[in-house]
Amino acid sequence: MITGLICTTMTDMGPYPLLNLSSLSEDTTVKLSVIGMTILSMGAGTVAEKQHYRLHGSIPVPDTPDYEALAMSFTVIPKTTKDARIIQHGRE
Repeated sequence: MITGLICTTMTDMGPYPLLNLSSLSEDTTVKLSVIGMTILSMGAGTVAEKQHYRLHGSIPVPDTPDYEALAMSFTVIPKTTKDARIIQHGRE
């Protein structure tokens, strides 16, 4: 059963939860965002190499042993960044 949704993006300063439609606290959401983005970045190759590795889990939710999370990656074009590579290719 799905009990919530959290959308996280990678900013120039690190993972940032944009949306939290769950009962998790802000602190837990931030911790889960860092863990999820770390897992998604492990073994990062090119986007073409990773297309079949889009869904990851189950991921234990920090401070909440009754919950597990799934992470799904996709590429976005950021509105603000100083990194020319990100402007050209986007980021997950």
